[in-house]
Amino acid sequence: MFSLILQSADKFVSRDFFEQNYKIFPEKGDILLTRIGNVGTPNVVESTDKLAYYVSLALLKAPKINSYFLCNLNFPHQKEL
Repeated sequence: MFSLILQSADKFVSRDFFEQNYKIFPEKGDILLTRIGNVGTPNVVESTDKLAYYVSLALLKAPKINSYFLCNLNFPHQKEL
C-alpha cells in the first residue's frame, strides 16, 4: 500500500493503482503546494515513502535549490492570487 496525502486523513491506494496512475511522485526534499483553498501554502516532503497526492496539491521539484529556503520566502503578492 502507498500513502495518499490528504489534509486530515491517511488514505491508501493499491500498488497497481499507484503504478498505473502516478508516474511522478513526491520524493524527500520536494515541495507540495496547495492549489485549492489557501493557495500556495508550501510543505517540504520529509518522508522517503512512495507517496501519492491528490489534485488539490501541486508538486515542485527543485533539486538545485534548498526546499526549506523556498518554503520560507514571503511574497506579498501571493495573497492576491
